[in-house]
Amino acid sequence: MLKGTFVLPNDISSKETPRKFSTRNDESWFDGGYTALSIIHLANLEYISYACENGGELFINIVPFDAQSGVEPRKIEKSENELRGHTDGCSFPFEDELHLINEGLPLAPDFILLIGYKNPQSTPTYIIPLSTIIEQLNPSIVEELKKPIYDIGNQRTFNINQQLVEVPLIANYRSNDEYQIRYSHSSVAGPEDNPAAGAIQQLDLAITQCKIPVVIEPGDILLINNRTALHGRGKVGERNNQLEHENRWIQRIYASTKRTNKNIIPFMLGPQIQDEFTGNIEEFILK
Repeated sequence: MLKGTFVLPNDISSKETPRKFSTRNDESWFDGGYTALSIIHLANLEYISYACENGGELFINIVPFDAQSGVEPRKIEKSENELRGHTDGCSFPFEDELHLINEGLPLAPDFILLIGYKNPQSTPTYIIPLSTIIEQLNPSIVEELKKPIYDIGNQRTFNINQQLVEVPLIANYRSNDEYQIRYSHSSVAGPEDNPAAGAIQQLDLAITQCKIPVVIEPGDILLINNRTALHGRGKVGERNNQLEHENRWIQRIYASTKRTNKNIIPFMLGPQIQDEFTGNIEEFILK
């Protein structure tokens, strides 16, 4: 967690929290956005997005939705509820799965940055380190999760008909590399008459037991390794339509190492802000 990395505009605490994923037609988040891009640059990473996920926009609002948001009811419910531990882009291949990459599939993001603008109820974000999960699991369960027997469907925010068939959930393709994981409870299935079903149950239990709560305050940026940790969220609750400025507002941006980003579809920003926002990134970083 990087605490107090940027100063919010004076009026943001009284500003209505956005109602949609899109960040267009709004400049109040630019300082947080520039700061996140600076962190990505200094970490020798690349900022990325996916054309199949929220139209390819680079920054995405994570806010509670309501009927005025123009989204389907299940997305409203999901925006309010607690989120289980998961990795993003779980139906995309690991870097060393060349046979899948050669089929034209992009890699999942290596990192997720969460940017804090409002969190009046101090709703926690949960970080679940894979190393802690592995310590919690019986070695036989870990070996079961490493077998290429699981099917992984795409998460609903990714508008693509994509499924990985007979792949591991946990892998260390290089003996000197740490384990990496891809997982989302609702997207993963294993053979029902196989120990895999029990392994998934044990993994779910370990995820619940290994949660580390982190409260993202305004001005904070949380950097999550999407390969070696899962993340989730506490219950947000219904959107407060009487006090719109008191609704939680977090933004998300993806980043990847320069060696893996070549398979990522280039990002886009809203036309009205693209030149203004990206034109002076280097100038901002050098300040």
